[in-house]
Amino acid sequence: MITLCEYKKRVGVTKTKYVADWIEKGLIPGVIKAADIESTLFPDSSRRPYKDRSKIKATSEASKIRTHIMKASLNREHITKEMCHLSQMEFNGFIHELVAADLVRLRIEEGITYYDATIKSEVYEGKTFGELRKFTLDALEAVAKGTAEGTIDALRNLAAAAR
Repeated sequence: MITLCEYKKRVGVTKTKYVADWIEKGLIPGVIKAADIESTLFPDSSRRPYKDRSKIKATSEASKIRTHIMKASLNREHITKEMCHLSQMEFNGFIHELVAADLVRLRIEEGITYYDATIKSEVYEGKTFGELRKFTLDALEAVAKGTAEGTIDALRNLAAAAR
């Protein structure tokens, strides 16, 4: 566990009131709250909450949600189903797609699930949201196309073997 000072330094925040607000909103998992914020402890693996969470609306398109998840992983920020206005199963579906496309890596540390960038996705670090969105959609489309073509080939092979 790390102290408030160590946490603030690690995630690059200077104001304690921001951290207190994040704790109050449940945006930092694994925190051990104390009577005063200065005595609160944070898991060693703690990340800053995703900065652009206010840009995700309940009406956001799926492609935008996927892109926000990608952006959070590239920025090493923590993102949750609540930030995305999703149920756990819906959020898990988006994560599964991104993992299958090798855009996000799922990691559990200290009982907390994190989403990390991959070598494939790190190429887009620092790019605009629009560029990241196009890359994400292109990568997901390539995986879907490959899966569909593989399935069709397998069915053809089965049909040919049955003859």
